[in-house]
Amino acid sequence: MRFFRPLLLAGFLLLTAALRAQDNWVAFPQEQTAENLWSLAYGNHTLVVAGEHGTILSYSYVDQAWLPRYSATSAWLVGAGFGAGRFIVVGDQGTILTSDDDGVTWTPRASGTTTRLNSVAYGNGRWLIVGEQGSVLTSTDGTIWSARPSLGTGFLRALAFGQGQFLLGGAGGALYSTTDASAFTRIAIDTTADIEGAAISAAHFWVVGSGGVRAVATQLGTWKISVPYASPTLRGVAVRNTDEASAIGVSYADTFLLTPTPGWYGYTNFPRFLATAVVQGENEMVCVGFDGRVARSQMKSPVVMLADTGNYSTYGSDVHLRVVSGQPLVSVQWTHAGTALPGATQAALTIPRVGPADAGYYEAVVTTSTITTPTKLAAYTLRPIPGGRAEVRDPTFDPFLPVIPSLAVFQPDGKILIAGSFTLPTGLGPLTGLARLNVNGSLDAGFRLSGGIPSTQAVKAFHVLADGRIYVRGTFTSLGGLPRAGLARLLGDGTVDPTFVPDPVLTFLGGSALAPDGKLYVHNLVATPLAGDNPSVGILRVNPDGSRDPSFPLTPADALVGVDAQGRVLLTRSTPSSGLADSEQRLLRFRSDGSPDPSYTSFITSYYPSWAGSILNVTYLSPQGLYYSANYTGGHFGNVRAFSRLAPEGGPDPGYTSPPSSKYPVMSAFSFGYRSDGGLWQMRDTDGIGQTNRAYSYAPDGQPETGRYATLPDYSFYYILSAAAPDGSLLAFSYNAPSESRVNVFRVRPLVGRVGRLTNLSVRAYVASAADPLIAGFVTTGTGSTSAIVRGIGPSLTQFGVTDAMRDPSLTLVRDGLNQITSDDWSSTLVPRFSAVGAFPLAPGSKDAALEAPIGPGNYSAVVSPSAGESGTALVELFDSTASAAPTRRFVNVSARAQTAPDRPLIVGFSITGEVPVTVLIRGIGPALTGFGVPGALADPKLTLYRNSTALWESIGRPFTDPYTPEIEPDAAALRTGAFALKPGSKDSAMVVSLPPGSYSAVVSSVSNTSGAALIEVYEVP
Repeated sequence: MRFFRPLLLAGFLLLTAALRAQDNWVAFPQEQTAENLWSLAYGNHTLVVAGEHGTILSYSYVDQAWLPRYSATSAWLVGAGFGAGRFIVVGDQGTILTSDDDGVTWTPRASGTTTRLNSVAYGNGRWLIVGEQGSVLTSTDGTIWSARPSLGTGFLRALAFGQGQFLLGGAGGALYSTTDASAFTRIAIDTTADIEGAAISAAHFWVVGSGGVRAVATQLGTWKISVPYASPTLRGVAVRNTDEASAIGVSYADTFLLTPTPGWYGYTNFPRFLATAVVQGENEMVCVGFDGRVARSQMKSPVVMLADTGNYSTYGSDVHLRVVSGQPLVSVQWTHAGTALPGATQAALTIPRVGPADAGYYEAVVTTSTITTPTKLAAYTLRPIPGGRAEVRDPTFDPFLPVIPSLAVFQPDGKILIAGSFTLPTGLGPLTGLARLNVNGSLDAGFRLSGGIPSTQAVKAFHVLADGRIYVRGTFTSLGGLPRAGLARLLGDGTVDPTFVPDPVLTFLGGSALAPDGKLYVHNLVATPLAGDNPSVGILRVNPDGSRDPSFPLTPADALVGVDAQGRVLLTRSTPSSGLADSEQRLLRFRSDGSPDPSYTSFITSYYPSWAGSILNVTYLSPQGLYYSANYTGGHFGNVRAFSRLAPEGGPDPGYTSPPSSKYPVMSAFSFGYRSDGGLWQMRDTDGIGQTNRAYSYAPDGQPETGRYATLPDYSFYYILSAAAPDGSLLAFSYNAPSESRVNVFRVRPLVGRVGRLTNLSVRAYVASAADPLIAGFVTTGTGSTSAIVRGIGPSLTQFGVTDAMRDPSLTLVRDGLNQITSDDWSSTLVPRFSAVGAFPLAPGSKDAALEAPIGPGNYSAVVSPSAGESGTALVELFDSTASAAPTRRFVNVSARAQTAPDRPLIVGFSITGEVPVTVLIRGIGPALTGFGVPGALADPKLTLYRNSTALWESIGRPFTDPYTPEIEPDAAALRTGAFALKPGSKDSAMVVSLPPGSYSAVVSSVSNTSGAALIEVYEVP
């Protein structure tokens, strides 16, 4: 358990700084422990440090104080990480601990292994842990962990995330990368040293290890390895989110600085102790080591730091920058591409709803109490990328809330009841704990609960009656200054209804439901039973005056699930399980008189304690049945779908299609919003594992509804806060706050326009002869037949600077290899049609070819060849003349094959129209063509995607998936679209991206500037 120690007797540390001036290291005093410290992580203005004998410390940059934390373990804690608002530490005997409150409290999690776990990191919406014996664990939420096949028998210790991928390293030079923790690629590196530390900056990959090895690469597999200055084991490395990566290390009494060109030299200004780990803290670098020692770098000048996001930011998201300085700031002026931004003279800068125009270099020009000459700080380069769904947040809804409400419920009039730990200032005094918002999100001044509710006491439920009165259930003891033990009724103006006084027998444990007749059912502990009752836990019915309704007898239950439209009560109850030592929990239904309903098909919800976990984690009782989710699969009873629906009379609903269980391993109460029509709205990440979120909608039968709702993904988690409003809107929130003083609560409205679709397809390539024409393929699906404009352009390309344009192209349109329509020239009668579809005009009398033809479902080829046999560059275009009508027929594929040369790439253009972006598979094929008998295939295709003239993504070799908006991997997308499979390890290029409406072009060229035959394909991924 201590074999790290011999490797560290030389005591080596490696870390980076954003500015060369950051080289003054000092002790970071803390007197909480003398234990050896092995790891640390930074997040949310907090440092968490872990070490031997279960030691955990936290440091708050806000309070500037160290505090010891109770870990409930004596295990050796080796690794720490932060992501998605959660800290995780790992260590010996398979220990995993998580904290969701900035390191204050820690919860042990089952790892399923006793192997030592060495490192933990978060990225792409998932957690990854590596450990001894090549062990790899992954989790979407940090709570439930799954083991992946081990990567050999040696240890893994290095782990980092950046540039959309994880980098893993270990014994004997083992090095791997992965984007999804499922497929791991071995990375070549010319060393057999043990890889002990890894880091990824905006432009570099860094690894360090035994024997003093230290290597840097701008592309994985192409490493520059430094000649060791000394030979201790290099334990850790950390970088700032900047393209200028400097690094510092310490060995014995020496320190080393790694400059961007890498070169090492000694530097001795460092507290001398055995250092084990390093991380970027808040405007400083921090390292820890033996005997409880901590060191920090002191900034000698201000720096630019990112508040909420990385260099890559999705279209429409907000980017927050700020100047952080150890010296008082006198002046600040932000610039973009060298130009001063008007009014941007504060320490913080928000770039709202970024788009292509916001790309580029941002600098802060500052003066301080000691820097009197305006000085440019290290800058931030913003690279906006297209998002995965259109932004449909309601712009008229703009609440100003200091915290995210713990509860929000729409009233029938569209107003929103909210509760939480907040105090809202008003002209009549503060509102505490409970309020109502108007339809536009402003505070409803006509709703006022005098005296409020203590913010430390929770409201658990609102039930709105038809006359506007409101039942409130929670853990409070008073409401509006009146004694109310957990239950009260408010009038429509928010004052306490004095005619409703809860019966003293009601001592609530939780659970309430409103019946159609307005009576309230509660799950209750009867502390003082009425005559004939025994003290018990069960369901009671409450009269309109607050008294207990004796016509509904106490009905024993574990939980109250709901009351259906006929007034029947659904509950869960534990009973002994036949043949098992455990108990089983069943879903049962009772009539309004309290008698069991034998017509209802009972349903097992869980077996416990050994098979703990109820399927009723997320429930909604609608006329269509009861929705439920599972938090387990397998066991005695086979796999349980993670989300499904019971029929109105009980039992699984055979007419409901459940989402795939692999997509939803665990549901939370914030996963789904329910609509009055029985449909669902779900906020989930793009591949079902947790980071970049989108909104998806499902019809009452469970089938996906294309484009009903949408949100713009960014670097935040999105959660649903309420079920649907009467107009179909839903309330949601994220932790990506637009400012320091408010939270991001928003309303998402249903899409009412067209869904996203491919339109206006084009292919440009060089045609060497009539024997080798330009052939563009198009595939359409759906029903119906409409017209389309097809053009073969040659001479008119000269107006766009094409000097080798084909002089006289001939165009032939072929459907399913049989029906043909040919055009050698074009008719002036098509001029109005060109204008209608947005095609550029052709010069009168030009030798370009064009035709209008009916297009229905099928496979089409547009063939352009030279009429006179000469070579030249040609363009094939297909315009959907009915795109605005949203027909059921749609283009789903365009492809083309042609010869490429260094100055003659193969280009496909396409547009996406509608309101909802489209996920597409784009491939640049070269080597795979040899399997189809194509001679002279391009050996090393490079695929680049452009939006207008801005390069978005590049793929050299495969696979490549947009790490911010992935649906599926390219291989899986190929299987789904029917594209032929690519061989493992081929140099063909592919990418899966989700693109919002706009104009795009995909370009296939050669990495080595050679020539060859290439195929380009664009598929709409269903």
